[in-house]
Amino acid sequence: MLSKAIECYQQALTIHTREAFPLDYARLMDGLGTAYYLLPDQKEKFGNKAAQCFHEALEVVFAANVRSEIVRIAGNAGGLSWRHNDWAAACQFWQ
Repeated sequence: MLSKAIECYQQALTIHTREAFPLDYARLMDGLGTAYYLLPDQKEKFGNKAAQCFHEALEVVFAANVRSEIVRIAGNAGGLSWRHNDWAAACQFWQ
């Protein structure tokens, strides 16, 4: 199920690009990062992809100065990292 969600997010990102729809793009990247993190037993393989998605989403919302999205995306990223016992990554999203 998550692999289908990842595929859908990737397809949506071809339309909702960072340049054309920055906030939609950031929200989709947040969802994609979450899907990567939730893949069972795949932390080694997809953990970096998830972190990259969250970082990119945060770059966009910081640039747009949308505080509610900053808090939401950083909270999602940090919370998922914390639940996976990846303390360094969890703290990184709040710096």
